[in-house]
Formats: sequence, structure tokens, C-alpha cells
Amino acid sequence: MRPLNHVAVRHAFLVALTALGTLATPSFSEAQARWRLQEVARIGGGDEGLASFSDIRDFQLDDEGRVWVLDFQTQSLRLFAADGTPVREIARKGKGPGEITNTNGIRRAPDGRMIMRDHSNGRLAIFAADGRSAGHHLMQSFGYGYRWDAVVDAQGRLHEIATVRRGEEYERAVLRHAPGFATADTSEAPQTQACSDLPAPPPAIRGKEGFAGMPFEPGIIMNFAADGAYWCGNTDEYRIRRFAFGAKSHDRELALTLPRTPIPAAARDSAIKGVEAFLVKIGGAVEPWDKGAVRRDRGQLRWFESDDHNRMWVLRETPSKQSELDVWDTQGKRIAVIPVDMRGSTLFRIRGDRLALVTLDEDDLPTIVVYRISTR
Repeated sequence: MRPLNHVAVRHAFLVALTALGTLATPSFSEAQARWRLQEVARIGGGDEGLASFSDIRDFQLDDEGRVWVLDFQTQSLRLFAADGTPVREIARKGKGPGEITNTNGIRRAPDGRMIMRDHSNGRLAIFAADGRSAGHHLMQSFGYGYRWDAVVDAQGRLHEIATVRRGEEYERAVLRHAPGFATADTSEAPQTQACSDLPAPPPAIRGKEGFAGMPFEPGIIMNFAADGAYWCGNTDEYRIRRFAFGAKSHDRELALTLPRTPIPAAARDSAIKGVEAFLVKIGGAVEPWDKGAVRRDRGQLRWFESDDHNRMWVLRETPSKQSELDVWDTQGKRIAVIPVDMRGSTLFRIRGDRLALVTLDEDDLPTIVVYRISTR
């Protein structure tokens, strides 16, 4: 008999809770809508086949509720029906038509097409709403990130964060591609300082043959809304700012003051030992580093996404390690708080009345869970 898995028990409790009652919590004063979630599909956990995932780097929901999943390790794009039933593999690793290499993201266009940055092949790979290859568009790309920061707006323009060449230098910029991707406008990306009022983090620890990062330091989150606006924030505080294309300053801010999450002493000690071990590998530290400067607490902010109504959904991890989604309307009012089980991931998508998220199952395998959202 398999031993009791507390994560699975907690997940079962959350599913029962979302099916039976409201998820809005009385943590703020204004009247709340009654938001409920009902699980409609669970994709993943298979030993083999389309439902066996190694690294779900990105996924999208289409108008039919189907789920398009990019597995980064295998470079495979897979399609699942709205009820989670596997349909077919759309694309696999390769350099030919309809194939992808080193792709790290997928975005949906208003006409239902799916767009992927096929990085190593130097192009955008395009797939029709029915999954057929719809060709590609050649593009230069000098930078590469863990996830593709991009969105296709209602006019069919692709917005993305990219590295562009300025003479002999390279810098981060916001690109806005015209429909069809033949031309692009370029705007400077908001500077890190504009995303947060926090002081700059301490520099990396210099070793004789490289650098080691200071553990638990905050990071900048950058993402787009459905209308192409650029949002950014700092994980050390709940303050997310909106920048219109080409703007030098933000025109909207979502902010909350929340309790900080203590970092357990064991986790802090383990991180310090990890840094020490890495420094040995790179020849030792050039000068002693301040272990006392390693943070003892952290902010709650983890990630944020826009839905197709331009509402912002902000993922937090509370001091009790519970994941919650704050929903903000277009006027900057927080309208719901939803507890979710997102162990080991920050990846989620919202389209129409569907919320889909990535979590780890009881065997620590990546799984996509799809919910129907009810706001009544």
C-alpha cells in the first residue's frame, strides 16, 4: 500500500472546497464576488505517451477549451481535448517544416493560431487552430530566457521582450511586431529601477573562476497583458507596475502590504552550504563573503498573468506556504482571492471561464489541472 501523501490529501481537500463553496477570503474590506472552481480535467502523470511530461515549459488554452502543451525537454507540442483526453502530437524536435528546436514558449493569436519562438531555428513557428503547420517567419534573436515573455494583442501584433543589437552593444528591449511579423517597432524596456523602489540587490559573490549568486535575493518579474501593456514587479514586495508601449513611466500600479514569509533556518543553512560548495568548484572566493547578509524572510509575490479580459491574476505564496491567486479588475480593484495547489510551479493560464495551472502530482510529476471558474 502506498504511504499517505500529505500533498495529495491537501489537493483533495482543495478540490472539495472549490466544488462546494466560495473561494474569496475576507482579507480585505470591499465586497467580494463569489468565485468558485470546479476541476474539469487533469493532464499528466503518465508513464509513457502524450500525457508523460518531463518539463512543461509552457501551455495555452484555446476557444474550445483544448490544452496545447510544450514539453521543453523533448521539444514536443501536444494537443489535449477539453476533458484532458490526448488528441495528438502537433510538433516534434527538428529543423523541418512544423518542427521546433529550443522553443521555450507558446502564444495564442486572436484568430486561434498558436505562435512559438523556434529559437535555434531562428524563426517563429506558426500552427493553425486545428493543429496543422501554418508556416513560419524568419526572425533574428540574440537573447534567450527560461520562458518566452510575449503576447499577441487583439490587433494581431506580437509584443515580446528581446535582446537587440545597438551598434556593438546588446540591450533588452520591448518589440512590437506588426500583424504578419514583417516589421517591428522597438521601445526601451523599463529599467529595473522603474519596476520597484527597492535598492539594488547585493552583487554576486566573486570567485577566482566565476561568480556565485547570493541566496534568496529578490528578482524582477516581467510580463505582458492581453492588450500589449508591459507589467513588471519585484518578488520582494507586492507592487506591480504597468507601462504602455514606449512609455518612460508607469500609468497604473497594483500594490498590497502583506506579511513577509520567514525563510526556515534549515533552508538558509542549506543554501549557504550550497554557495560554499560552488565556490570551491570555481577556485574559492576572491574575498570573504558576508553570510550574515543572506535574507531571513522574503516577499509573497511569485508571478502574474493577464486573462483575455485584461484582468491581472497575481500568484502569491503565503507565510503558511499556501498558494493564492489575487484577481484584479481593469480599474485596479482586487475582486477575488483564490487558494490553489501549485506546488513546484508558477505557471498558469486563464481563458474565458477556464483556469489551468501546473502542479506536481503525488509522484512529483508535472501535471496540468484545468478548472471551470464560476463568479456567481
